[in-house]
Amino acid sequence: MFKLIRFVFKGVDSMYILAFLSGVSTLVSLKIYGFGWPNILYYTLGLIALLVIVGIWWFINKKSLLSFLILSFSLIGLGYGIYLLMNNGNDPYVNEFPKFSLGKGERTLEEQGLENPTTMGSYQVKTFTYGSGSDKKRIEYGQNVQFQTPTVDASLLLPEWKGKKKKWREKFWGFGVSEFPLNGRVYMPDGNDSFPLALIVHGNHSMIDYSDDGYGYLGNLLASRGIITVSVDENFINAHWSGDFRGKEMPVRAWLLLKHPEQWKQWNNDSAHELSGKIDMQNIMLMGHSRGGEAVTIAGGYNKLPFFPDNADVPFDFNFNIKGIVSIAPTDYRYDRKITLKDVNYLSLQGSYDSDEVSFWGLRPYRRLQFKDSVPRFKAGVYVHHANHGQFNTTWGKSDFGAPMKWLLNLKPLLKGEEQQLIAQVFISAFSEAVLRDNDEYVPIFKNVALAKDWLPEEYLMTHFESSDFVNLVDFEEDIDITTVSDGITVNGNQLEVWKEQGLLTRDKGKQDDNAVILGWNLKDSAMVKKKPTYEIKSSSVFGRIRLKVYSYPLEVVISNG
Repeated sequence: MFKLIRFVFKGVDSMYILAFLSGVSTLVSLKIYGFGWPNILYYTLGLIALLVIVGIWWFINKKSLLSFLILSFSLIGLGYGIYLLMNNGNDPYVNEFPKFSLGKGERTLEEQGLENPTTMGSYQVKTFTYGSGSDKKRIEYGQNVQFQTPTVDASLLLPEWKGKKKKWREKFWGFGVSEFPLNGRVYMPDGNDSFPLALIVHGNHSMIDYSDDGYGYLGNLLASRGIITVSVDENFINAHWSGDFRGKEMPVRAWLLLKHPEQWKQWNNDSAHELSGKIDMQNIMLMGHSRGGEAVTIAGGYNKLPFFPDNADVPFDFNFNIKGIVSIAPTDYRYDRKITLKDVNYLSLQGSYDSDEVSFWGLRPYRRLQFKDSVPRFKAGVYVHHANHGQFNTTWGKSDFGAPMKWLLNLKPLLKGEEQQLIAQVFISAFSEAVLRDNDEYVPIFKNVALAKDWLPEEYLMTHFESSDFVNLVDFEEDIDITTVSDGITVNGNQLEVWKEQGLLTRDKGKQDDNAVILGWNLKDSAMVKKKPTYEIKSSSVFGRIRLKVYSYPLEVVISNG
């Protein structure tokens, strides 16, 4: 190939040909991985960059005034383009729509007399750590641990711990996969009661920029309101110069997380231990951020299993009463198994300016979750405009990528870190009140976020909500016959140009794990025959509650019995 190129560009120095090809390959890479750059920006910068390469070659060979001017203007243009990319950007979606909307006569929860769920509770908070007691990198998990914990052998769950990953990680940490520590930062209510237990696990940040101390804003709040909160340390399986396990470590993230309530159960049952009787093991909640957000879903699936599904040589005996799962800006594609949660409350938070996980992956386990028993539960999703990936953790910062990639991010419109964390506090505290304290007074904010506007920054938020008593009549998931949707229910379309069922896609073209019906019609033809296009849903039984929204006139949707 290179010989062919040299033949075409006969007489041109090989160095310039290589420079040109390098520039083209770089531009192609930027197009593929350029975070959705607008075409006008990409092609303008690409053309200027190529002009610079040509200008340099021309000037070196000709040294004419024209070649000098072209090179100079090209360099100025390229420099200005780079400047535009490196500045903090701007908000391209400014509008005047109200951020919160209440119906006539509706009052916010604060106006109804409810306390702000982010108000610190009545308990004083004690903080301490537990762990191996021999961590050579962090004193809090070395000699400063309050309680020493045993190590665990994860070698059968992470066979990828080998080669350079094994060599350099073990040199850095001083331990290997067969002796992973159980390290945790504890936020403990100071009292004589038995308290619910909430655990939160971080995601795949740099392993040497420790992530577990970034959730203190949640730990202190929940503990003050009577919930033991533990930030779990799994930094030793995160990525750095020794490599990224690229999702192969997801089972270990989940398994390690479940080993922590196992340890708390032992302490709780040991009459001689300082923590004896302190934990209400019937009220457990798991929280996770980023890959940790997927890990909590996997942990929820593993919890009731007798064996590790990828290797039955690893027995499981967890069976905890996990009542709630919170996934914060999660992944849902790293693990090669699709986890379907059952009979558990669920909440997911996602930012619209998340540069790491640009799609709301937390809605996939939301949609898969099944309520099988008669216990009242709910699931919810909260989409936060101008929130990014990293600011849900106080140590990760404003940029979702390090330099030089962070220079390409639009940082100007982002919420302040304190605002983003306040939003997380409102919804996670409200969720924990409902799940761990049977206090459902805050549940309405998951249906209408405007009810919480007194507690939230002035920002656009959207919520998803579904309770366990919701009866889903039509979801287009059951088969490939477009005229049937579920037992006893049929559909019929008339005067439609388009009628099909298809899976919905995410922002970055992944699957939403959710099907929809697509309807289309020709307004002119409908007017000519003087008939409205219709889509009819018929049932032989009495309908339950139906939620249906039609946004396009003149489609008529008919719902009937018989």
